[in-house]
Amino acid sequence: MSLGAKFNLIGRLVADPKIVTNSRGNQTAFITLAVDKGYRDNQTGQWVERADFLDVIAYGDNFVAMLANVYKKGTLVAVEGEIGTRKIKVESGHEQTIPALRIENIMKLSFNKNADQGQAQDQGFNDQGFEDNGYDQGYQNQGGYGNLPPH
Repeated sequence: MSLGAKFNLIGRLVADPKIVTNSRGNQTAFITLAVDKGYRDNQTGQWVERADFLDVIAYGDNFVAMLANVYKKGTLVAVEGEIGTRKIKVESGHEQTIPALRIENIMKLSFNKNADQGQAQDQGFNDQGFEDNGYDQGYQNQGGYGNLPPH
């Protein structure tokens, strides 16, 4: 087990996962999470609510396909993963190395905000089809990072 830079986040998906396929046919999911963060204003003493918007990425075709099918805008999720880097091309055409939050595990904590929550409570997970495919227990990316996009 690596003791590298790890992270744990709880937040809501700002949009449906964006799926990109590279030239080798490998898929990557890009997700933006709104992570609530509040603080007490020193001037007024009032509690101020705000959110940080964090971009996370996931690799592995099966993991990405599951994200695209199950996790939609507004869904509250718990995500854990590893902090690393990835290379991107900037407008000038040069490559730049940037930080990357890579998802290793994800678990749905609620239905999306638009879902009929009363119906979900009455039917439970079994009737929603989550039990059969194991999504209610979260998902662990078994593929590692072997299919990273080319640098």
